[in-house]
Amino acid sequence: MNTRSIAAVVLATSAALLLAGCTADSDNSPSPKPTASEKAAPSDEYTPAAYQNACDGTQAVLDHEGGEHSLEDGCESVSVVGSGSKYTIGATNTLTVEGDNLDIRVEKVDKILLLGANNKVHVTDGEPAVDDQGSGNTID
Repeated sequence: MNTRSIAAVVLATSAALLLAGCTADSDNSPSPKPTASEKAAPSDEYTPAAYQNACDGTQAVLDHEGGEHSLEDGCESVSVVGSGSKYTIGATNTLTVEGDNLDIRVEKVDKILLLGANNKVHVTDGEPAVDDQGSGNTID
């Protein structure tokens, strides 16, 4: 055999071996079909977030409709939503009032943002920076 013939045989054999590795398995059984996993049944229990109506260490969101409520130990940031409630809040850095017709007494606060309407905020100690973007709000 000449050199060209040997090279052609070696090349053909190498190609055949490489392609053999790319062929499908000889097992012709069908692939398993995907199935839907079972969904967890919805819970009837509502679990509030740690900051809802309590301080989670950095923030609190007070959300009530009517009644008297307090967060006496304060929190770094407090947001008040809802309407028609009275709140007593300890010292806080930021107080955001998003509700309407609220009566809020806060011990000490650095900044107040008012977004709601007809709210009364009574600050016991200090004079906070105020941004009143709502209407009919009073601060004393």
